[in-house]
Parts: sequence; structure tokens; C-alpha cells
Amino acid sequence: MNARRLRTPLLRRRRPPTPKTPLTPKTQPTPKPPARPPDSFIGGEGDARIAVYRDGAPRGTTVVLVHGVGSTAEAWTDIVERLLAALPEISVLRLDLRAHGASTLGTAGVSVGLLARDLAHVIDALAPDRVVLAGHSLGGQVCLALAEEHPEWLGPHRIVGMLLAATSSGGPAPTAPPDGPEPLGTLTRLKGLVVVTACLWRRQPTEAAISYYKAMVAHRSGDLRALRASAVHVVGGGRDPWMPPSHVKNLAQRIVGSHLRILPGVGHDIPSQRPQLLVDQLSHLVRETQHSSHEGVHSNDRARH
Repeated sequence: MNARRLRTPLLRRRRPPTPKTPLTPKTQPTPKPPARPPDSFIGGEGDARIAVYRDGAPRGTTVVLVHGVGSTAEAWTDIVERLLAALPEISVLRLDLRAHGASTLGTAGVSVGLLARDLAHVIDALAPDRVVLAGHSLGGQVCLALAEEHPEWLGPHRIVGMLLAATSSGGPAPTAPPDGPEPLGTLTRLKGLVVVTACLWRRQPTEAAISYYKAMVAHRSGDLRALRASAVHVVGGGRDPWMPPSHVKNLAQRIVGSHLRILPGVGHDIPSQRPQLLVDQLSHLVRETQHSSHEGVHSNDRARH
């Protein structure tokens, strides 16, 4: 019989375990500083400080851009540059939502309505003339909530236009059972974890990530009929798993006179995948509302005479 060779494991030195450093206020995640410092801060409820960035000339129509959850105002940088190249006479405002970018969370509980009031403070303080709003994802819901909060702002002299990209009005899907709520389209617990992970990846506090998830799940848009006074464009991605085309179409159906466009092969991140299309949509809204505003002034003058 052949003797079997016995294989003995090599003796390796084991490294001593690395002691875990306890989390202290100094080692807790802190918001990632923006590449560009804010131009100003606007106070919000609960002692929050909302960071605002301004580009272009502070006169005429102001385009206000609102990003989605887990993002920052920097998401609009490419669009701002292209938009000002096409319309150098306008002003562009961007803001960081609470606990995003350079904005603080504050002590008030996060809700879509609270974010809409933050946006209202920014517009009230820095956009005295006509405004065109643009919101992506959660940012679009914030714009819708602002319309509910201030329906008197909608029309030819204040909020003249709105662009809603990859957003939803919340609530049940068009095909969902009446008693089966499906908040934010097909948002599930798994997608909620993705939202929280995106927030944490950008070094936002855990408390803020959880607050935003709860706010998104709880949100429902109410009466949107007042939006008929403004020009509204709704854009969705044909391959968006977060805001499917059926939900985007449902939103457009709720806004009388809105213009709907579904982009084949495009996902959720429309600002980065189709920036020029959003620039074209915003340029059209600005020019269209400027023309209609001038026509309204002339018709009023003729009526007086």
C-alpha cells in the first residue's frame, strides 16, 4: 500500500483584531460640502437654513430648479449652463433641499408640504418677477405642493410655467385597487431602502434619510385644478422603474391643459440622461409665457381704452 501523504495546514500568524472606534459626534456622517458655496441662505421653519445658488442676471423671468431626494443643486449644473447660453437674459435659482448639500435639516418634521414652504420662502425673497418652476422626482412633488399652498401665485404674473420631470402626484396607481394604496407609483420597501442608501452615500444624516422616506410615502397631491392657469409640461422616462409611464400619464391627466412627453428608453435620471431636452422644454416655457404675458398686457390696455 502506498502511504498517503498527510497535508498539514500551514501555521499562519493571526493579526490581532482591530478595535472598533465608537461613533462620536466627530465621526458621525456629515453633509458633503458642495463644490460651489451657496450665494445666499434663506431661513426656514425649525431654524433650517436653505442654501440657494443664483446664476444669470437678477431680472426678468426666473427659472427655479428643485432637485430630487438624495441629490443636490449640483445636479442641475449642466442644464443651467446650457439654459443661460440659450437665454442669457433670464435668472436661474437652485436650492438644496433640507439636509441636502449645504442646507441644514432644522428641527421641524420633514414633509413635502414643509419643503414647499421652503421653496415659497426662496421665491418670495429672491424671485420678484415671473417664475418658471422645474422639479425632478421629489422636486416635482414639491412644486405641486407649492401650487396647492399658493394657488393665487399661478397665472401670467407669478408662476407662469412648470416643468415636472419623472414625478408623481402620489397615491394609488391608475390600475391599483381603490383600497390598496400604492404611494409614489411603485415605491416599495426595497426602493425606500435605496432612497435611504442614496442619502447616506451623500453623507446625509441617517435621521434625514429616514425622514425623507416617511415624507415621500405619506405624500398625496390634492386638488391640482389651479394649475390650469399656468403652462405645465410633464416629462417621463419610458424605462423609469421608480416613476413608471403610467403614473406620469396619470399626473398629466390630472392637470388640465398640460403637455405630456414620454421618452423611450430613458430611465429616472432625466436631467443627466436628457439635459438638452429639459433645456428646450424650459426655453419653450419661458418664451411661451413671455409672449402670453405681453399679449395679456396689451389686451388689458385695449380694454381700458
